Amino acid sequence: MGNVSSAIEGSGERSSAAQGRQARAPKADRPHVDEIRLGDLGRGLTRLSPFLAAVGAALLLVVAPPNGHSALQAAASGGQKHFQLPTEGTPNPASDAAATAAPASTGPQPAGPAADSAQSPAVTPAASIAAPAASASASAVPDSSAAGAPTVSPSADQTAVTPLTVAAKAWASREAGTPLAGTDVPAGTLPVGNRLGQVDKASFVRLGGTATSLTLTADPSGARNLAGAGSVQACPVTASWTAGDAMPLDQAPAYDTTKCVAGTHPDDSSWSFDLGAFADRAGGNGFALVPAPDAPVDFQVAFKAG
Repeated sequence: MGNVSSAIEGSGERSSAAQGRQARAPKADRPHVDEIRLGDLGRGLTRLSPFLAAVGAALLLVVAPPNGHSALQAAASGGQKHFQLPTEGTPNPASDAAATAAPASTGPQPAGPAADSAQSPAVTPAASIAAPAASASASAVPDSSAAGAPTVSPSADQTAVTPLTVAAKAWASREAGTPLAGTDVPAGTLPVGNRLGQVDKASFVRLGGTATSLTLTADPSGARNLAGAGSVQACPVTASWTAGDAMPLDQAPAYDTTKCVAGTHPDDSSWSFDLGAFADRAGGNGFALVPAPDAPVDFQVAFKAG
């Protein structure tokens, strides 16, 4: 009996121990907090990452301002690029582009795609900076057509000079009214001469032009120089007169013998009279072409009027 009871007690103790181990076994499957490892925590976060990403996106949409959406996209896309930390002496293209684009912004930028394009570090800001400089240099050039600009008028030396020409003519003869009045006088010419030591013919001209010297050409068919080469002077006329041919000498206009200018003739055909001392040489009553005091007693010169 003693053995049987001992065996029963021993088997009971073993079954109680087995039941105790079975009751404690489930508790052994649940690890304690101090037994959690970093690997287990990483696997847990990986399983929860979809949920955490959705929650983060919802918070960003609520917290971020409307115009910051593009900036977040730019930051997200920029995160995929490779960045290199600049070292001393190494140029940083991003900072250089930002410094170049900064002066182009003069006020608040509009929201949306336009703002994104304005914030982009493109070459356009550099061109916009160069444009005001070009316009400033252009404005520095004085405009000659601006109001109040001085007008330069041509000087007297720059005024075109026109030669003195015969505008009106007349001539007088001692033989007026006789057949000898027009003897040896070519048509249309201005005869001047002496006969027997007296004035035989004299001519009168009114001039036009701005030059100071009158140049006339002699017609050789009206020349007479048996007593020597003729000498002619130009004297200012002091009275009005009417154009005509072969008028009597006593009806010829009066002239001032104290202001006469002697004509020069380097050759037999060309004569020149310096009339620069007469301010009204191209107007007024004109000039008388008469024999000079030193002229031969007998000569004749016939000047072409044209």
